[in-house]
Amino acid sequence: MIKKTLVVKVSNGKQEKKIRILLDSGSQRTYIKRELAEDLGLQVTGNENLSHSLFSGVKKPAKIHKVFKFRVSSLDDKFHTTMTALEQDVLCGSLPKVQDPKLIENLRRHQIWLTDAAESIKDISILIGSDQLGYIIKENFIRLDDNLVAIPTKLGWTLQGPVQGSKLERVRRRNKLLQYPTEVFSSSSSLVGRVVGANDKVSERHAQKDIGQNIG
Repeated sequence: MIKKTLVVKVSNGKQEKKIRILLDSGSQRTYIKRELAEDLGLQVTGNENLSHSLFSGVKKPAKIHKVFKFRVSSLDDKFHTTMTALEQDVLCGSLPKVQDPKLIENLRRHQIWLTDAAESIKDISILIGSDQLGYIIKENFIRLDDNLVAIPTKLGWTLQGPVQGSKLERVRRRNKLLQYPTEVFSSSSSLVGRVVGANDKVSERHAQKDIGQNIG
């Protein structure tokens, strides 16, 4: 399974670094790896107290996250924007890159070049969630087969979907599924949930009480 990954440039205004990112509409918020934020000395703009809810319904205890501000640019410098993201120690597990020669040739016929395929960076340092994803995604995606689509973004092209019969697919079958750490926030690409603000807990308890009274 190919996830929506890209390689971009992130900057603090003075220092710049190439990083690998993941676009994840299943996550309500955007996250940045703490290691990257510290390496670039990114500006802290505030703190948020959040609880993360996993697909299984398990809720993690509320935790204070620093909010960092930074600039993201496409590799060709044709697009740049300022973003904010919550810090997180680990964003997701290992994500495969496109290596299938036939697929790469098919992309070239459509004049599509993947920044992620051309770079050797492996770790995901930023996850762009649905709070900022709408600004990044462009229209007119290209369907490569029944399940695989090429998606244009302001930061470059990316892919989404399974690759049948390729090395990527064989790796996927062997590993069964990508391994994500249990303390990952509400949703990596395989764990869909929602972020719950600490202030939402009071409303949630009231809602549960009302449900109990109605059932009784």
